[in-house]
Amino acid sequence: LFVMPAECNFSGTRYDPQQLFNAWCKSAKQQQQQQQQRDSEGGLQQGQGVVQQQQEAQQRWWLLVDAAKSCSSHPADMSNCDIDMLALSYYKIVGHPTGLGALVVRRSLLPLLLQHKAYFGGGTVEVSVADRQHVVRRQGAAGLEDGTLPFTAIAAARHGFKQLAKIRQAKAPLQTHADVWAATSDIVSSQLLQNGFECMDRHMACLTWHLMQQLLQMRHSSGCHGVVVYCQPAVQELLVQQQNAAFNYNCKESSWQHKDRQLNNATHCSSSYSIGACRLPAGRAKAGTANFSTEATDTSLNAFQALQGPVVCFNLLRPDGSWVGHNEVAKLAQIHGICLRTGGLCDILCVAETASKRMLHFQSEPKTC
Repeated sequence: LFVMPAECNFSGTRYDPQQLFNAWCKSAKQQQQQQQQRDSEGGLQQGQGVVQQQQEAQQRWWLLVDAAKSCSSHPADMSNCDIDMLALSYYKIVGHPTGLGALVVRRSLLPLLLQHKAYFGGGTVEVSVADRQHVVRRQGAAGLEDGTLPFTAIAAARHGFKQLAKIRQAKAPLQTHADVWAATSDIVSSQLLQNGFECMDRHMACLTWHLMQQLLQMRHSSGCHGVVVYCQPAVQELLVQQQNAAFNYNCKESSWQHKDRQLNNATHCSSSYSIGACRLPAGRAKAGTANFSTEATDTSLNAFQALQGPVVCFNLLRPDGSWVGHNEVAKLAQIHGICLRTGGLCDILCVAETASKRMLHFQSEPKTC
């Protein structure tokens, strides 16, 4: 079973499930061939080797995509790739109710899941005899739904999806009588719902693009950068193409980063971190008065939307290059009416470079999200 997220909860990076899955299957096949070669060189018995090869030939990889984060604005398309199972959260889509989600499973995979199911829960059993060991489990999805379903929460979620289906109306009027009927009835039209997701995803992509540009233009009076934004190199290149300061703390130093590092050294910017950023174009405003570039073409924005979700992960820097603590950032943001999610308790990537002893120390402290 190969499990992967559709969107990174830390940086907002969007992944192509089919591409990663194919790469993993190719790597697994190569390892299998290498193991077979080692077994043949090690003198494995011929009969045993044939049986092992037959068993390995019958094996296949199943793909499970965690789409709880991405489904809030960009649902995965299961029709164009080999996704076998997809987990999602209604709470992250519509905000209410909490604790409600779903596992979308291909019908061809249901018998395999039911075959290995060991838990005995109410509603999943069709017949159970008291005086003998005879149990018949329900087939299909009903055999996996243990206990009473939260029917009140399911009914409440329908209203959330109905609101999502109406988002499109603010941009374009309904054209046909069928559209008017679908918008006013209790039945949520799948087409209107898809349009609502697309409109919402586009809107948030524009906001994310705008915020990244604004943050990456912020510099101190010495010329040093005031913000570190964590994003993949492809997103970084899109921002560079739009003549905005862009950098990636985790990527290798490129030629434009080397020039900017020389600029920082020339301005006596004492930073102990290997941070580089391209220089702002002539006449571009600095921190506090940064102007949003409205020259982004639809092509660049489309590419950005495919690569980046509605998350901007960043750290603030002081003029000497040291970090600004997240508690200080949260308090200043709260004073100015800005709601931020700060800290590193909910995502291990936030503290990936922290020593193991410090991680254990953090775990022992009475802190929660």
